[in-house]
Amino acid sequence: MQTCGLCDWKCIFLQWIAGSISGHSSAFDSNLANVYAVSGRQEEAIKIAKDLEAQHDQNPSAEANIALIYLGLGDQDQAMIWLNKGYEARFNPSILLRPAFDPLRSDAQFKDLLRRVGLPG
Repeated sequence: MQTCGLCDWKCIFLQWIAGSISGHSSAFDSNLANVYAVSGRQEEAIKIAKDLEAQHDQNPSAEANIALIYLGLGDQDQAMIWLNKGYEARFNPSILLRPAFDPLRSDAQFKDLLRRVGLPG
């Protein structure tokens, strides 16, 4: 009998949500891509990131969602670039409170972004 890891089940569940329920919202797609990234499926994560980047003008929260993908890929510089784009586009800063952004908490740029949006850092 074949066993599946936790990330495999998360991927299956998020694929189902992203395709069936959400109609491919950037929030669900970015969470799926983040799970892909941290489970070693970088190519799939990058493809979703590039798709979201191509459409980011149409979605006001896409920048933070794209940042989440790059954070999963371990690219904190790209994550900060996209978070700053989100700030410029007047994104909802509450997304920064998500535990997924914990790897950035000690980053000076992230702390500055938290200060600019009025969140404790």
